[in-house]
Amino acid sequence: MQFDVAVKAYVGMDIPPKTIQYLNDNVSRPEFKYFAVPFANAMYNPTGVPLTADATLPGGDEPYDLIVMQSVFTHFNPQDFVALLHVLRRHSASDARLFFTCFIDNDMESDFLDSVPDKPLLMAYYKESFIRRMLGCAGWTPLALYAPSNQMQHQFACTPLPDIEHAVQYFGPCDFGQWESGRRERYV
Repeated sequence: MQFDVAVKAYVGMDIPPKTIQYLNDNVSRPEFKYFAVPFANAMYNPTGVPLTADATLPGGDEPYDLIVMQSVFTHFNPQDFVALLHVLRRHSASDARLFFTCFIDNDMESDFLDSVPDKPLLMAYYKESFIRRMLGCAGWTPLALYAPSNQMQHQFACTPLPDIEHAVQYFGPCDFGQWESGRRERYV
Protein backbone atom coordinates (compact mmCIF):
# COMPACT_ATOMS: atom_id res chain seq x y z
CA MET A 1 0.00 0.00 0.00
CA GLN A 2 2.81 2.39 0.85
CA PHE A 3 4.41 2.00 -2.58
CA ASP A 4 1.19 1.47 -4.56
CA VAL A 5 2.27 -1.94 -5.87
CA ALA A 6 -0.39 -4.01 -7.63
CA VAL A 7 -1.37 -7.00 -5.49
CA LYS A 8 -3.68 -9.75 -6.73
CA ALA A 9 -4.32 -11.07 -3.22
CA TYR A 10 -2.81 -10.62 0.22
CA VAL A 11 -3.56 -12.84 3.20
CA GLY A 12 -2.37 -11.79 6.65
CA MET A 13 -2.49 -14.08 9.68
CA ASP A 14 -1.68 -13.57 13.34
CA ILE A 15 -2.68 -14.93 16.72
CA PRO A 16 -4.13 -11.85 18.51
CA PRO A 17 -7.76 -11.29 17.42
CA LYS A 18 -7.43 -7.56 18.25
CA THR A 19 -4.67 -7.21 15.65
CA ILE A 20 -6.83 -8.87 13.01
CA GLN A 21 -9.83 -6.71 13.95
CA TYR A 22 -7.71 -3.56 13.69
CA LEU A 23 -6.50 -4.57 10.23
CA ASN A 24 -10.02 -5.41 9.06
CA ASP A 25 -11.27 -2.05 10.35
CA ASN A 26 -8.38 0.14 9.17
CA VAL A 27 -6.57 -1.49 6.25
CA SER A 28 -9.45 -2.35 4.02
CA ARG A 29 -8.92 -3.28 0.39
CA PRO A 30 -10.91 -5.94 -1.47
CA GLU A 31 -7.79 -7.99 -2.26
CA PHE A 32 -6.60 -7.97 1.40
CA LYS A 33 -7.89 -10.56 3.85
CA TYR A 34 -6.87 -11.05 7.48
CA PHE A 35 -7.40 -14.07 9.69
CA ALA A 36 -6.73 -14.98 13.30
CA VAL A 37 -5.07 -18.37 13.72
CA PRO A 38 -6.00 -20.50 16.75
CA PHE A 39 -2.70 -22.31 17.24
CA ALA A 40 -1.17 -22.76 20.68
CA ASN A 41 2.09 -21.01 21.53
CA ALA A 42 3.68 -20.81 24.98
CA MET A 43 4.25 -17.06 24.59
CA TYR A 44 1.21 -15.83 22.68
CA ASN A 45 -1.59 -18.36 23.01
CA PRO A 46 -0.99 -21.04 25.68
CA THR A 47 -4.58 -22.31 25.54
CA GLY A 48 -4.82 -22.52 21.75
CA VAL A 49 -5.26 -25.50 19.45
CA PRO A 50 -2.11 -27.61 19.02
CA LEU A 51 -0.28 -26.95 15.76
CA THR A 52 0.14 -30.19 13.80
CA ALA A 53 1.54 -31.01 10.37
CA ASP A 54 -1.98 -31.64 9.05
CA ALA A 55 -3.50 -28.41 10.42
CA THR A 56 -5.20 -26.09 7.94
CA LEU A 57 -4.86 -22.38 7.53
CA PRO A 58 -7.83 -20.04 7.25
CA GLY A 59 -8.45 -18.29 3.98
CA GLY A 60 -9.26 -20.98 1.45
CA ASP A 61 -7.31 -23.40 -0.72
CA GLU A 62 -5.58 -21.03 -3.15
CA PRO A 63 -1.85 -21.80 -3.09
CA TYR A 64 0.48 -19.06 -1.87
CA ASP A 65 3.18 -17.69 -4.16
CA LEU A 66 5.05 -15.81 -1.47
CA ILE A 67 5.12 -16.43 2.28
CA VAL A 68 6.87 -13.96 4.56
CA MET A 69 7.19 -14.62 8.28
CA GLN A 70 9.07 -12.12 10.41
CA SER A 71 9.57 -12.98 14.05
CA VAL A 72 7.44 -16.13 13.93
CA PHE A 73 9.92 -18.99 14.25
CA THR A 74 11.82 -16.86 16.78
CA HIS A 75 8.98 -17.82 19.17
CA PHE A 76 8.46 -21.47 18.13
CA ASN A 77 9.59 -24.73 19.67
CA PRO A 78 10.95 -27.36 17.23
CA GLN A 79 7.80 -29.46 16.84
CA ASP A 80 5.69 -26.37 16.04
CA PHE A 81 8.43 -25.08 13.71
CA VAL A 82 8.42 -28.26 11.60
CA ALA A 83 4.62 -28.62 11.80
CA LEU A 84 4.15 -25.13 10.35
CA LEU A 85 6.70 -25.88 7.62
CA HIS A 86 4.54 -28.89 6.62
CA VAL A 87 1.36 -26.79 6.68
CA LEU A 88 2.95 -24.06 4.56
CA ARG A 89 4.31 -26.61 2.09
CA ARG A 90 0.78 -27.94 1.49
CA HIS A 91 -0.52 -24.40 0.98
CA SER A 92 2.29 -23.34 -1.40
CA ALA A 93 2.46 -23.09 -5.16
CA SER A 94 5.12 -25.32 -6.74
CA ASP A 95 7.33 -22.28 -7.43
CA ALA A 96 6.55 -20.44 -4.18
CA ARG A 97 9.09 -18.61 -2.08
CA LEU A 98 9.24 -18.74 1.71
CA PHE A 99 11.13 -16.06 3.63
CA PHE A 100 11.47 -16.25 7.40
CA THR A 101 13.58 -14.88 10.20
CA CYS A 102 15.15 -16.92 12.98
CA PHE A 103 17.77 -16.76 15.70
CA ILE A 104 20.80 -18.92 14.85
CA ASP A 105 23.59 -19.82 17.25
CA ASN A 106 25.90 -22.53 15.92
CA ASP A 107 28.11 -22.38 19.02
CA MET A 108 25.53 -23.68 21.50
CA GLU A 109 25.62 -27.32 22.59
CA SER A 110 22.03 -28.20 21.76
CA ASP A 111 20.12 -27.87 18.48
CA PHE A 112 17.48 -25.70 20.16
CA LEU A 113 17.56 -23.27 23.05
CA ASP A 114 14.67 -21.45 24.68
CA SER A 115 16.94 -18.71 26.00
CA VAL A 116 14.66 -17.07 28.59
CA PRO A 117 13.27 -19.89 30.79
CA ASP A 118 10.91 -17.71 32.83
CA LYS A 119 9.36 -16.35 29.58
CA PRO A 120 8.87 -19.43 27.38
CA LEU A 121 9.67 -18.87 23.71
CA LEU A 122 10.53 -15.21 24.08
CA MET A 123 13.72 -15.96 22.13
CA ALA A 124 14.10 -19.39 20.50
CA TYR A 125 17.57 -20.16 19.14
CA TYR A 126 18.47 -22.93 16.70
CA LYS A 127 21.56 -24.37 15.09
CA GLU A 128 21.57 -23.75 11.34
CA SER A 129 21.99 -27.48 10.60
CA PHE A 130 18.87 -28.27 12.66
CA ILE A 131 16.79 -25.72 10.73
CA ARG A 132 18.05 -27.19 7.46
CA ARG A 133 17.00 -30.70 8.59
CA MET A 134 13.53 -29.46 9.53
CA LEU A 135 13.20 -27.64 6.19
CA GLY A 136 14.23 -30.72 4.23
CA CYS A 137 11.98 -33.21 5.98
CA ALA A 138 9.03 -30.83 5.53
CA GLY A 139 9.63 -30.47 1.78
CA TRP A 140 11.58 -27.19 1.54
CA THR A 141 15.05 -26.38 0.25
CA PRO A 142 16.96 -23.26 1.26
CA LEU A 143 17.99 -20.90 -1.52
CA ALA A 144 19.89 -18.51 0.73
CA LEU A 145 20.67 -17.69 4.33
CA TYR A 146 21.28 -14.03 5.06
CA ALA A 147 23.27 -12.79 8.05
CA PRO A 148 21.49 -10.74 10.69
CA SER A 149 21.51 -6.97 10.48
CA ASN A 150 20.79 -4.21 12.97
CA GLN A 151 17.15 -4.44 11.92
CA MET A 152 16.53 -8.18 11.60
CA GLN A 153 17.61 -11.67 12.68
CA HIS A 154 19.02 -14.31 10.30
CA GLN A 155 16.81 -14.72 7.22
CA PHE A 156 16.19 -17.85 5.15
CA ALA A 157 14.87 -17.82 1.59
CA CYS A 158 13.41 -21.20 0.54
CA THR A 159 11.47 -22.92 -2.20
CA PRO A 160 9.42 -26.14 -2.16
CA LEU A 161 11.15 -29.39 -3.03
CA PRO A 162 9.43 -30.96 -6.05
CA ASP A 163 9.26 -34.45 -4.51
CA ILE A 164 8.22 -34.49 -0.84
CA GLU A 165 8.42 -38.30 -0.63
CA HIS A 166 12.08 -38.22 -1.67
CA ALA A 167 12.73 -35.50 0.91
CA VAL A 168 11.35 -37.64 3.73
CA GLN A 169 13.48 -40.60 2.60
CA TYR A 170 16.59 -38.42 2.45
CA PHE A 171 16.11 -36.37 5.62
CA GLY A 172 14.26 -38.96 7.67
CA PRO A 173 11.02 -38.56 9.59
CA CYS A 174 10.14 -35.17 11.01
CA ASP A 175 9.91 -36.41 14.60
CA PHE A 176 11.83 -33.97 16.75
CA GLY A 177 10.39 -35.11 20.07
CA GLN A 178 8.46 -33.10 22.59
CA TRP A 179 9.48 -29.78 24.03
CA GLU A 180 8.52 -28.86 27.56
CA SER A 181 7.64 -25.25 28.33
CA GLY A 182 9.99 -23.67 30.82
CA ARG A 183 12.97 -25.94 30.10
CA ARG A 184 16.05 -24.07 29.02
CA GLU A 185 17.14 -26.64 26.45
CA ARG A 186 15.69 -29.89 25.20
CA TYR A 187 17.34 -31.02 21.99
CA VAL A 188 20.92 -32.15 22.54
